[in-house]
Amino acid sequence: MRRLSVLLCLALALAGCKGGSSIQPVQGVLDEMVTVGVAPGAVQDVLNPPVLDERFETILEEGDVKVLGLMRCSDSLSSEGYGIVVEKEGVQTAFPDIRHGRMPQARYDAASGDLWIVGGEMEGTGTQVDRPWLIRFDEAGTAHVAASINPFNMQEKLRTVLGYSIKDQDITFYSNGAALTTVTSHETEMGGFYDDPVWIGDQLTYSLDGGQKVRFTPGLCFVVGKVLLYDDMPDFEAPVTLSEDGFTVGEISVVQ
Repeated sequence: MRRLSVLLCLALALAGCKGGSSIQPVQGVLDEMVTVGVAPGAVQDVLNPPVLDERFETILEEGDVKVLGLMRCSDSLSSEGYGIVVEKEGVQTAFPDIRHGRMPQARYDAASGDLWIVGGEMEGTGTQVDRPWLIRFDEAGTAHVAASINPFNMQEKLRTVLGYSIKDQDITFYSNGAALTTVTSHETEMGGFYDDPVWIGDQLTYSLDGGQKVRFTPGLCFVVGKVLLYDDMPDFEAPVTLSEDGFTVGEISVVQ
């Protein structure tokens, strides 16, 4: 089934076909920083202090560390995707404003003591934008947010590395000028490509298996309709490091 993004292709005022073969920068769907939301009052009430019961879902349980997400405040009231509780050695810390969303992840590195939590910041049909959080503990076991990556900042970092060229219906992607892969668009009902047809930012997720990696999928804009199509598009990933001093992104590769 064709995947469509409901986000508009921002700043697309020029409609035309791309026919050259020079390397072009990809465009970004997100045009500003994504503000961390504020949990509904009901979520804050449930987590002050947290009483762990059937309203919570276990995201991670590894040794003496647990991560739980609040799924509902009551039988009739959703948490709206907000509310995380971190527990270490019996010490609980509530983070009502961290969104776990629909596909939360967590990974604990016992050697470094770092806890990674990934939650959905923007979710919808054709849209999955995640935010990773780095959680650290003090000597008493109390957790605190050490750092996170704003989706806009990650998008902009990737845009400095990823480029593309188009020849007919073939799209070649590049990382720092080195070719990654070539794909062919088989779309026949949306007209030609817009100028600046390749966009990233509304498919921006993370994998915590075997280390931290950002994953993203470019979308294509065409003359007909201001939506992004992901048919035929490759998935990319790159390793990520995160600390209080900021984040870095390694070499982009194609997800096999």
